[in-house]
Amino acid sequence: MARSQPPYHDIGDSWKDKPREALRSARKAMGLPPSKDVGYLANVLSDLRAQVEKYLGAPIESAGVTTPHLIAMYQEDLQDAFDYMGLRYLSFPVRYDVFYETSAAYAGYGYGLCSDYTHRAECKQQQQDMNSEVVMAVLYTRSALTVSFSVVKSAYYLYESDNRYLTNFTLRSDARAQWASVDEYWNQVAMNLEDLMAQNPYYKRPVRVLLMGDQVHDETFTRILEGVLRRQTTDMPDIVSDGSKGAAEMAKCMPYDPYK
Repeated sequence: MARSQPPYHDIGDSWKDKPREALRSARKAMGLPPSKDVGYLANVLSDLRAQVEKYLGAPIESAGVTTPHLIAMYQEDLQDAFDYMGLRYLSFPVRYDVFYETSAAYAGYGYGLCSDYTHRAECKQQQQDMNSEVVMAVLYTRSALTVSFSVVKSAYYLYESDNRYLTNFTLRSDARAQWASVDEYWNQVAMNLEDLMAQNPYYKRPVRVLLMGDQVHDETFTRILEGVLRRQTTDMPDIVSDGSKGAAEMAKCMPYDPYK
């Protein structure tokens, strides 16, 4: 169940959350992670930071984070994990204050960004003139398969409601051997990819499909995805992959904020 967290929707949520916030503040004052979840996140991020610093041969002082659409993934926890690590948290100027992986992929593929972010007025006008479009984002990795249908108007504005997002950890690529047969596994993958469109025929069909994750180039997965799209769409959407620099693209544009 989702908890109350800043920014609050009303004063009642703020008051109800006072005890939890007081406990977090006390733990911070003692030099501890504000919560167990923050401690877990900090450990994961510290390992990732060490690997990247070793690869780059240089220290990392700040970073931006994109997140999957998970109910228990809180921006507050991410920011506190960064503070605990002594790492500067880059807050991107996106709608609802959450930089979802769909937005990052959209920017990484070169969509939804203005031509020159150093010209604020022109950039803002370009953003306003962009058309909204429906995007299907598919993440396939060794740990999960996720599917979402989002309405996107520029890389800074994403509408991705909970009922338009599916997460399945039993269909991760590493779980194939756990199924009775390979065919059964791939049939379930196809059903998962198709479910949102099949159960919601009134949804507008995607104009493009964004592929993410280290397993999306699997030949069988690609064939199944294309089959699903042929069944569920009249016009085959563009399928794009290899966009992994979305957070970097947004960080480069940090001086520009479309909401100011």
